[in-house]
Amino acid sequence: MKKQPEKVWENKGIIYRQGRIYVPDNQEIRDFILHDHHNSPDAGHPGTYRMLESVKQTFWWPTIKTDIRRYVRGCDMCQKNKTIRRPDHIPLNPLPIPDKPWEEISIDMIGPLPKSKEKDAIIVIVDRFSKMIHLVPTITSLTSTDLAEIYKEEVWRHHGIPKRIISDRGPQFASKFMESLCTALGIERNLSTAYHPQTDGQTERMNQEIETYLRAFINYRQDDWTRWLPMAEFHYNDKTHAATGQTPFFLNYGLHPWKGNITIETTNPTATSLIEELENVRKEAKAAMEANNEMMRERGNNKHHKEPFAEGDKVWLETTNIHSNRPTRKLDHKRYGPFEILK
Repeated sequence: MKKQPEKVWENKGIIYRQGRIYVPDNQEIRDFILHDHHNSPDAGHPGTYRMLESVKQTFWWPTIKTDIRRYVRGCDMCQKNKTIRRPDHIPLNPLPIPDKPWEEISIDMIGPLPKSKEKDAIIVIVDRFSKMIHLVPTITSLTSTDLAEIYKEEVWRHHGIPKRIISDRGPQFASKFMESLCTALGIERNLSTAYHPQTDGQTERMNQEIETYLRAFINYRQDDWTRWLPMAEFHYNDKTHAATGQTPFFLNYGLHPWKGNITIETTNPTATSLIEELENVRKEAKAAMEANNEMMRERGNNKHHKEPFAEGDKVWLETTNIHSNRPTRKLDHKRYGPFEILK
């Protein structure tokens, strides 16, 4: 098959390659772009995959993948704060995939945390289709009625009522929540909802990502995390998810939010074509999630091999058995260092 020529053009002094800005061989410019897409609060220190997808929305250069991998591996903040993914030793049992956004949600809580504006916990609400999240500061003692009010004020007005709830807090919690939500909305009919125990680890991984983001930006006293919560939510919803191949924003709304970056060259599609494109993207996302679930089912009990260390290597010290004077371990650094191996 004959290789098609690349679409490259120039407009107002800017070179475009397949609709993305071609960044010249200038390390200062490229490092600025990498810093902006990794270290800023709305970027939130993403991993290699998510950072690559984010940068590629606007920019391109020949070594972009290698440069991003190098940048992420060299980030001290990521080394300090991120949870190391261990191989799964138990066969995973992924849940069935919903057909469209906000049909199925999962609800969880992170806490207790140091008090920030009189709040000591975070409600995490996740759409299982698009992976979009809403993060709401709350208190650890909230009831199902309190949660229903939070959902009405923060989620329902945007997405409506879910058909199914996933929570590890028990089926009674899910049913009481739905009953309270119907009461709060003045709905005089019973909504059936199914409870599923969390079997695919999605909620735990989500919580870890939120905690990792907060570790990178909160103060030493850990009492300003409510300030960073909106940015943590935006950061997650604006990053490409490995299971869907799309950002939660795009799967919900069919577009990416404006962040003040230079825009790429594009045409102005009609409303009909936008709807068709979004429908196709959602079908592709569901197919990608099904393929991802199949991969999870087939994943074996991979053995973890410890990496050998040598004199002169730089290493990080796990803080598992180290107690600092910060209020909670949940938002403390995962590692200290780096330290050099002397012998």
